[in-house]
Formats: sequence, C-alpha cells, structure tokens
Amino acid sequence: EADDPDRAFEIFREMRQWNIKPNVVIYTCLIDACCKSGRMDKASEVLCDMRANGVFPNAVTYSCIIHGYCSVSDVDSALEMLEAMTDEDCTPNGKLLMSLVHHVRNANRLDLVGVVWMVHMKKPHYMAPAFYLKLLHIT
Repeated sequence: EADDPDRAFEIFREMRQWNIKPNVVIYTCLIDACCKSGRMDKASEVLCDMRANGVFPNAVTYSCIIHGYCSVSDVDSALEMLEAMTDEDCTPNGKLLMSLVHHVRNANRLDLVGVVWMVHMKKPHYMAPAFYLKLLHIT
C-alpha cells in the first residue's frame, strides 16, 4: 500500500541488503507514505537521512512533506519546508501555493499569508487567477 510506511520501510531495508542505492523517487515514496499516515516525525527523519546520503529532495518531495504538515495542521512546519524548498532552488507550483493559502486560512493564521506571497515573489511565475482571487478573499 502506498500509505503503509511499515511496509515501505521493509522494502527499503531489503533494497539496502541488496546494495541498491535509493534515489530521490524511493526516498520521496517513503516520505509520502509517512505523511499519508500522519507520521511527520518519521517523514522528517527520512528527509534528513536522504540528505545525509547525498540525495537531494526535489519539488515532488517537498510537496509531499508540505502537504503532510498541512494535513496534521502544522502550517508553521509546512512554511519552513516551503522556505527550504525555495532556498534549494526548487520552485513550488501554483497548486501547492494555493493549498498552503487554504491551510493557513483554515488554521486562522492569516499572519502567514505574507510568507506564501513572498515565496511566490522570489521567483514569480504564471499563477492562475484563482490564486490571486484566493488571496483577495482570505478573510
């Protein structure tokens, strides 16, 4: 199952026993399984392990962990990951930014909307008009 982290880690251990070096896709699958089961501490641990092994997260990896933090209502950690994402030159897509605005609003943390906006402005790219409408109707 895609959201069964125990099974995913079992397969991961087997891969290592066979000297198969995990790549970004494998690590992202582990992170996604942890996030879908609400085990954000384990997802963060995998992210650290990933970097320690010379594999760097991509936009998909960051999107998984950001959505995971949002799903457990930890918007502060989600925004920390968003900032790490852009610091590592990964560009968030419009869907991710809209989702963050939605979760920030639901958490009644309107003070954080500016953080999402500033991330968008670091590397402005086309955003669907719905993103701007969501920002306008934030309250």
